[in-house]
Parts: sequence; C-alpha cells; structure tokens
Amino acid sequence: MKIAHITDMHLRQSIPGMAANPKRLIRDMPHLLPKAIEEIKGHKPDIIVVTGDLVDVPEEWIEDHQEKKLCEEHTLSCIADYLYVKDILDASGLPYVVVAGNHDIPEFVWQVFEKFDDLIINGYKFLFFHDHETENHMPQRLHMERERFEDAVACDSDMLQVHVQHYVLTPTLHEGYPHSYKDDRLLTQLVDESEQVILSLSGHYHQGTELIHLRNAYFTTEPAFCVSPHVYRLYEIDPEAKHVSMRQLDLKM
Repeated sequence: MKIAHITDMHLRQSIPGMAANPKRLIRDMPHLLPKAIEEIKGHKPDIIVVTGDLVDVPEEWIEDHQEKKLCEEHTLSCIADYLYVKDILDASGLPYVVVAGNHDIPEFVWQVFEKFDDLIINGYKFLFFHDHETENHMPQRLHMERERFEDAVACDSDMLQVHVQHYVLTPTLHEGYPHSYKDDRLLTQLVDESEQVILSLSGHYHQGTELIHLRNAYFTTEPAFCVSPHVYRLYEIDPEAKHVSMRQLDLKM
C-alpha cells in the first residue's frame, strides 16, 4: 500500500486578500498545487490523502457563516475555491479523500466533495474523523466521531486500519496554539494498543513531525504545503512486517 499525503494548502484564488502570516504563500497555491498533484501521480500511489485546510477562509467569514450571515458573494468565492481544488484532484485520475480543517467551512467542503467516514482500499480500512475546535481552539473528538473511533479501535479484525484527521494525536503540541487534541494522550494510547491501526495521519501543525512509531502504530503530521519548500509525503506499508516507511519530497520548482 502506497499513500500520498498533502495538507494545509490554504489556497486562495477567488477568495480575496492575503494571509496574516506571510510565510503562508496562499496566492501561489493555485499555481503550485497542480504541479504537486502531477508529481504525486508519477509516484503511482494507491490513494491521495488531504488532511484539511484545503482553502484559506478568512476568520471573519467563518464567524459570519456560523452566525448565518455570510453574504452570497463570499459564499460563492469559497465554493469556487473548493471546486478548483476538486478539479485538480479529479484530474489526477487517482482515488483521493479529504477532511476539513479549522480554516475550512465544512458545510462547503461537503457540498463540493464526498464526505467519507470509512473506505476500504487494497485490503486496508481508512477511517476519516471529522473533528472540530472547541473552547480556546482546543480540538476534541466528540459525539458520533468519538463513538466511531472507539468502535474502530475495539474492533477484532485482520484488516489493518489507517486513521485520518486534521488535528494532531501525538506528540502533544499545545505551546502557543493547541494543535493536539484535548485528550491526545488517551487517543494515542487507544490507537496504539488496539493492534488494528497501522498508521495515523494528521495536518494542522505546519512544521510537521517525523514518523513516530510507538508499540504498534505509526503517527505523523505532514508539514503544510503552503509553506516553502512545499512538501508532500509518500508512505509505504508492509503488512507482513507491520512496518511503515516514509519519504518527504520537496516540490520541484
């Protein structure tokens, strides 16, 4: 099984304005993302996984949407940018999945993309968790997503699982901004002790982390594509050895 992973593009094409953080090259994304997907296609992965923040919706627009007062012009700009990302991923001809991030508007994401909860590819079960920030921007896995998660890690099956989410399970990354789940240590423990999950993929933390192997599972957070040198990753799973290898590649400019 070969998995391509790209995250946190923070793309703006129809959405106006620049990023508050100048390191986020959001207006270069409409040009660079197609190049990345074309490069990824050349590596012949079985699936492309995108772990959130597909576009860069301004915070005030997100607040307006939550308060049901986002104007039609801004709504159409968001949807246009999601459609642009979808066209790029569709053009690859490869299977792909996305989850929404905290800079996305989930309702618009699922208006454009299919919302997956789980998917079986080449004998692996992929589970996608649609979590949210709560008070003080602390991400949590709650309600139906928590039930799905607990059922998955308690499952007794020979089919290995790959878990996909926007936020970070491990390591604990709360300094400056809460990138990890409120109960990240418990979630990590449940994943690693399950013997069902071989790999857990996250985004959100723009610096990324190395591939971390605990007792049974591998955990990693992909660096943000919107930040130079615009990286993506490839993972290969050896089911017999229950081993995962990773390659991180810079976009060829």
